[in-house]
Amino acid sequence: MKALCRNREKAATVLGESPNLELVVGDCRDAATLKGVGEGCSSVVCVTGTTAFPSARWKDGNGPEATDYTGNVHLIDEIKRTNPDLKRFVFVSSIG
Repeated sequence: MKALCRNREKAATVLGESPNLELVVGDCRDAATLKGVGEGCSSVVCVTGTTAFPSARWKDGNGPEATDYTGNVHLIDEIKRTNPDLKRFVFVSSIG
């Protein structure tokens, strides 16, 4: 199992460490960091998102357009490129 995260240490704190879990560092807002992320995956669950209303979480390019739109386009494009036979992509949106 893989978990894509921007910060490995924070992800390990939240998700824990397991030999069955590979923490992959990348940022959906930056397509170049996603190279190969879909390789070997039989399914993808995407749970990225930001708050619906302006808040401090929108700083540093974390607003809805960059996170909820552009980031997901980058992820989907990379999955299609590296794993065109993927059978299941589950999208869970937090956008308001």
